[in-house]
Amino acid sequence: MKRKVILFIIAGTLTVAHRLSAQQESPAQESKPATFNLQERLRYALENSYEVHKAQFGAEEASALHKEAKGALLPQVNGSASATNNLRLPVTYMPGDFFGAQGENIGVELGVKYSTVAGIDLEQVVFDAGLFTGIKISRNARELAELKKNMTREELIYNIGNAFYDIVYSQKLLKSNVETLAIMDSIYRKMELRVTQNIIREVELNRMKVNVSNMNVDIRKTFATLAQQKNYLKILMGMPLEYDFEVEEMMQPASLAALLPENMDYDVSNRIELQILDNEKKTNELKIKQLRQSYLPALSLFASYSHNFENEELTLGNSNFWSTGVYFGVKLSVPLFDG
Repeated sequence: MKRKVILFIIAGTLTVAHRLSAQQESPAQESKPATFNLQERLRYALENSYEVHKAQFGAEEASALHKEAKGALLPQVNGSASATNNLRLPVTYMPGDFFGAQGENIGVELGVKYSTVAGIDLEQVVFDAGLFTGIKISRNARELAELKKNMTREELIYNIGNAFYDIVYSQKLLKSNVETLAIMDSIYRKMELRVTQNIIREVELNRMKVNVSNMNVDIRKTFATLAQQKNYLKILMGMPLEYDFEVEEMMQPASLAALLPENMDYDVSNRIELQILDNEKKTNELKIKQLRQSYLPALSLFASYSHNFENEELTLGNSNFWSTGVYFGVKLSVPLFDG
């Protein structure tokens, strides 16, 4: 009876273990490595690459900064409100002639205990050469960000193409080495038989053994290189490293035309690197111009509307203590000296 119980427990344990292993193996069998060609690789990279996203965010940031620079030309409106409780009014000394005390200074408390002010101020720039030049600089910065974004895409296509064909080369090399190793192993076994038959010398067998060992080392190196190349390609594409894939060795070169910029030619002046340098040169020239223009006069308009309350008691509902102030004017700022 004890023996039957032990056998029953062992059988049950083996059955459960078999079912668990089957459940673990079934997803692995279903999730086979996906196969991609170069076009699919490039499309995936242009949608998921970290560098492409970074360049896109840089272009959006430059566009927002350009809008911010243009916003300085719009009217600047500020609203303000304040309430003051003068616990102790300051004393102002005035000549006593006004109060019938000649030759003396009389201290007088000026003001009221409570005062409240609420108003709106408006300012509009009419002329500021440095501000206008700053808008041009921000426009150049936006164009520069777009150029860098396009260059990032071009470099990504170039790097992925190189990495893709490196993997193709390593796969072919690995396949060739494995086939060569199989042939060398077959020759080695035949040579072992001939050595036992005294047809060839043992030194020739040892030489073949060294060649087989070297080929094994080359295969391991190629396999490790292939794994590194795949990880590098995953990093370029923005793909998680735990994903597995295979590459297709056949490709139609003409199908890459949709991924390249339009009107692409080989004119040196159209090189995106030269366009970036020209843009940076123009931006630096504008910055020098802006620095010189900062010494020119600036003209602006301003206006203000306020509602004031002043009284010894806080009676805000009494309209007799409220007053309105309105003014507008023109301000001309002329730099005279700046060390």
